[in-house]
Amino acid sequence: MTDIPQSPLCADSLVVLEDEISGEALSAEWKRQLGVEIPSAFSNQPLFRLWRCTRSQLRFITPSMPGCGDFYAKLRAFDWYYSAEKWEYERALRWVQKDQRLLDVGCGDGAFIQMAAAKGAVSEGLELNPSAVAHAQGKGLRVWARLSNEHAQEPDFQPYDLVSAFQVLEHVDDSLAFLRSLIALVKPGGKLIIGVPNCDGWGGSTGGVLQWPPHHLTWWGSAPLVYLQQVLPLRLINLEYEPLRVSHQRDRISALLFPSVAPKSATCGILGRIRKRVLCEMTMRLTPSRADGHTVLAVYERMEVDAVRP
Repeated sequence: MTDIPQSPLCADSLVVLEDEISGEALSAEWKRQLGVEIPSAFSNQPLFRLWRCTRSQLRFITPSMPGCGDFYAKLRAFDWYYSAEKWEYERALRWVQKDQRLLDVGCGDGAFIQMAAAKGAVSEGLELNPSAVAHAQGKGLRVWARLSNEHAQEPDFQPYDLVSAFQVLEHVDDSLAFLRSLIALVKPGGKLIIGVPNCDGWGGSTGGVLQWPPHHLTWWGSAPLVYLQQVLPLRLINLEYEPLRVSHQRDRISALLFPSVAPKSATCGILGRIRKRVLCEMTMRLTPSRADGHTVLAVYERMEVDAVRP
């Protein structure tokens, strides 16, 4: 009998099982898809299960096992992982004003805090990947290797006008605790900006192993982001979706047409890969995009309530 877990957002909600994969099979997929060796603690797990909370529509994976710094250092080797040009950065910059104090949580190499500083904001960042912290500090950026709840306990802490977290929430093993720690960093009336992969869009069909531990622990879409207003002192003031890129549309079509074939599988052969690409291109021309892109971006205002403790 499978033990039924609690939803990370609403403990009394009904949850349903949607998918599962053994740790051994997951480890093999990480190696096949990205050439990444994941720790034995993951490959030794009997099963990882994907659940959906019927009230919030949040999808979450059990056991909830986040990746370590060394794991993310391996992903940093991919040039696309810490890209300095992201749709969510450009959209979030619209909310940044001169002389605001801004904190980017999970700032990576510091690309967004550099952009915000160029607009006149006083920008700082938090990051746990040691190599990313070193890179950001090497550029003269104010970046600390500490958790968000630790930062709020610093003796000279003052709440920020704007706190952002791009592509971070899906990696943490306690969503509500993490969100509360972010809220504690924002002054009442200030803004909290959350960017996450949209599981209802492109990433929902093409995310591959990046959707599973040690990488993603939760899957987010618009419904759970809207639901957060019911459990946290937040008011949603903007929600928008990244348009689907041409390259992502190609990947999506490929995943839908050939769900069981690796993109560069040797079993396909050269002619097989050519036929596959031609079919995908034809399908793209004949079929209009009906999916959103990679990211959904939510902007909240922190409500005027008693201080939220991390």
